[in-house]
Amino acid sequence: MFTTVLANRLAQTIPEKVPPAVIAAGLPESSVAAFIAAFQAGSQSAFDAVAGITPQIQAIGTRAYQEANSQAFSTVFLTTIAFSGIGIILTVFTPNIDHLLTREVNITLNSKETKSVIGTPGGGAKEVDVEQASG
Repeated sequence: MFTTVLANRLAQTIPEKVPPAVIAAGLPESSVAAFIAAFQAGSQSAFDAVAGITPQIQAIGTRAYQEANSQAFSTVFLTTIAFSGIGIILTVFTPNIDHLLTREVNITLNSKETKSVIGTPGGGAKEVDVEQASG
């Protein structure tokens, strides 16, 4: 759920923040899509392939990209708070089940005394020959 919120929010914040910042810094409008794709590629060679980019434009675009990510993660944080609050409120309506939490076991599967024990429905244990049981 949180990844969906993040992806949807990034789809809004990146186009809102990055293109105006890099265009104002001097990047040609035709290179904006390549600039954003360079962030997704994550390599310096991808940035070098963008037409009209300078180190200053890259720095300004990087800062705008960071701000867009920050806003998107802020929305994820607020979503977390909302669902956590709902969860805390719902715990008030959860019944107390302490009386059901006992140390009673219906069927014993293994015992410390012997290595080859299978539980019986009465709560006891019967020893079984391991080679016969597996064959």
